[in-house]
Order: sequence, then structure tokens, then C-alpha cells
Amino acid sequence: MQNRKNPDMQKINLCFQSNSANATMLLGDLKLAIRSLRQKIIPPDIDVDIINDDDFEKHVKSDLGLGYDFEKEVKSMNIESVEEIELRECCSGFVVELAKQLKQRLPDNFNILKQIDAFSVENILKIKKKQISPILEYFRTPNIDKIERLYNDITLVEWENVDDTVKFWAEVLKYRDSGGNCRFQELASVALQMQSLPWSNADVERVFSQVNLIKTKIRNSMSVETLNAILSIRYGLRRHNMCCFNYNVPPSCLSTIEDKKFYPIDDDDNIDDILNII
Repeated sequence: MQNRKNPDMQKINLCFQSNSANATMLLGDLKLAIRSLRQKIIPPDIDVDIINDDDFEKHVKSDLGLGYDFEKEVKSMNIESVEEIELRECCSGFVVELAKQLKQRLPDNFNILKQIDAFSVENILKIKKKQISPILEYFRTPNIDKIERLYNDITLVEWENVDDTVKFWAEVLKYRDSGGNCRFQELASVALQMQSLPWSNADVERVFSQVNLIKTKIRNSMSVETLNAILSIRYGLRRHNMCCFNYNVPPSCLSTIEDKKFYPIDDDDNIDDILNII
């Protein structure tokens, strides 16, 4: 049988690896993928929650339809019924294992974390909003009463960035009223903190890859401070879609190059001797 990748699983994988994916929707996409697999291995008349039930395997049936392409290919193979049964059992076992692997990628507290989608731009601007007090209590957020009031008042302002959740909250954070007060600052700060939660290990793996590129065997004596500085510069430039070729160093930074505060040389040192040593 031909090796075909499931497009739905590929989309999920790409979403978790993406730097621009809406974090508030990733959990929902993952749960949807798991429940989609349920239809292939558990009869619809059996009431079992594949996400919360660790014993769902006892309800698995291998004689259910595994999709149009699968059924069409099985018919074209003209195999014996016994071989077809074995093939279906093998494929059903693969779907079970895939569902279990996806479940392991759900955080233990996903029932709480899934409430973070209340801060997505799609939900925050609705007239009827979700309750955010449970998620605020979970993270021990101070001034919950005030944040809830701001949460309910946010629809009273016309916002420009209504297509991207992060850009929306960045705009809310900068918003000032007639008195110059950042009225929604506390709410926006909480929402942006929620956006920064690590939903997958993709970003961590990218950092490790960058560390291996920077601290090589030749540069194995590099200090942790220098390594952190280089990583901060690289990711800072990346956030602004820039690189070292098109970034203009501020004059204030250039002026510190000759500053003894940053590059001290003792008066007793002979510069010629230092250069000769180098």
C-alpha cells in the first residue's frame, strides 16, 4: 500500500511548529484531531470520551471504515478476507497509537488552558463573552475584579487590529484615554502573558539548534553570557524581520565601543605588548 501522509495531521504538525499560529486555538485543533481519529476506531453508538478515558482501547473495532482512499485501495488489492482482517487490525492499531501519541501532547491541565481562547481576537470582541475568572484564579492573577470589568468594557472601543490576536493585544496595551491613562494595561498584560505560554517544544528545539550553530567545537570556551547575548540579538532581529546586513546600529551603541567602562585597559598595560601577545 502506498505511503500517504495524512493531510490533517500534517496541518496540526505545521501549526505547532509555526511561529505565527494562534496559540489560543492550538489546543482546540489538537482535540479536534484526536476526536476525528475516534470515528475511525470506535463505533458511534458507544459513549466514550477518547480524550479523558485512558481505557478507550477496549471499545476499539477494526471493522470500521478508515476513509475513502483506504477502502478504495483495499478493494483494488484483491486480497483474501483473512488478509484484509489482518490489514485492518494493523491499521486500526496504528490509529490507536496515533491517538495516544496526540493525547500525550495535551498538557495535564488542558481543561484550564483551553479557556485561554477567551482572549483570542475572535472571542474577545463578542458581545457575549466566556468567563475568564477560572483561568485568572488558576494563574493567581491579582485584581481579578478589575480585570473582569476591563474585559467586559473592551468592546466599547473600536480597534484596528482585529485579525491577529497578538497585534490586537499590543494595540490594547498602547491604548490611552483622554487623560493619557493606559486604561486596559492590566488586562492586555495578562492576555499577552497567556500568549507567551509554551504550547509545544518547537521553539525550544529551534533554540537548541541555534545554540549548536553558535557554540561549536571551535568556540567551546564561549561563556554563557556571550551565548545568551548572541541568541537575544538573533531573535530580536528576527522579530523585526531584519538581519545584521540591514540593521543600523544606534549611535549610542557605537559610542560605547571606545568607552573604557565596557572595554577597560589598565593604565599600567602597554598597548604594544598586548598587541604583540594577540
